[in-house]
Amino acid sequence: MAEGPHIWNIGDDIVLELFVANPNTGLGISGQTGFIEVTVRRDSDTKYWSGGSWEAAKTLLTVTEMDATNEPGRYTYTLNGTGGNVQADRYVFHVKVDNPGTVEGSSYEVHVSREQDVKLYEAAPA
Repeated sequence: MAEGPHIWNIGDDIVLELFVANPNTGLGISGQTGFIEVTVRRDSDTKYWSGGSWEAAKTLLTVTEMDATNEPGRYTYTLNGTGGNVQADRYVFHVKVDNPGTVEGSSYEVHVSREQDVKLYEAAPA
């Protein structure tokens, strides 16, 4: 792992919030949890979060819709920092929204940082 800023502290919760919108209206789209794929990779050893531990195999994680009635289109995933899950390290979230009937499929890498804006990198859909 490279030394320097933007490293998460031991025990920090890392929260990813997503907004899925209709590209024509900008309005949020609810009911997309089954179409959102999220993975979390730890930078130091390239292991993936399984939802319970760090593993070599990539695991798809499930997002939660925050409030379909009052905030449609807002989804979240929290990597809970308790129990040693989050160490002093960098983490990469890979997010793909793929519901061809509603949302045009895109794939993004989300580099989550403590001290700077989140960076989105559009990636070719897998």
